[in-house]
Amino acid sequence: MLPKTIHLLMEGTPEDLSSGEIKSSMEEVEDVEDVHHIHIWNLDEHRIALEAHVVVATNELQEVELIKAKLKKMLKDQFKITHSTLEFEYFNESK
Repeated sequence: MLPKTIHLLMEGTPEDLSSGEIKSSMEEVEDVEDVHHIHIWNLDEHRIALEAHVVVATNELQEVELIKAKLKKMLKDQFKITHSTLEFEYFNESK
């Protein structure tokens, strides 16, 4: 029990989750160009949190909000991540 407690207190990534798999799944959402700076940890024994930067192909607020909703639903449904903080960045190909 002590190693599990230490892992939880040190905000270690849950052992049954793959950050690479989560990144790939997030990048499959339409208009998501890249996901980086991913941090995944247990809030407690039952809740998982994620923090990430998401590069999107639009700077329209309504579209970004739709992307955010899709990502949060996917994270909850596929990975049981119930708390996510997503920072959005706009990718402009014309630069």
